[in-house]
Amino acid sequence: MSTDSDINNAIKENKQYEMKCKAYYDEYIKKRVYNSNQIKACALLWEICAKIMPNKISAEVDFETQI
Repeated sequence: MSTDSDINNAIKENKQYEMKCKAYYDEYIKKRVYNSNQIKACALLWEICAKIMPNKISAEVDFETQI
């Protein structure tokens, strides 16, 4: 909220704050959707690969740190 005593400047500042807030929110939502889709894609690939492949992958030494 603007602290400017001039009503016109206060309205402009408040509009600018609203736009900035919306931009941050949109960026947050995009990152959240991306992360969610990335997890879903990994799960899909994990289900598709042969049964022996997940065992080989999870047996790797750096499996927990890379996933």
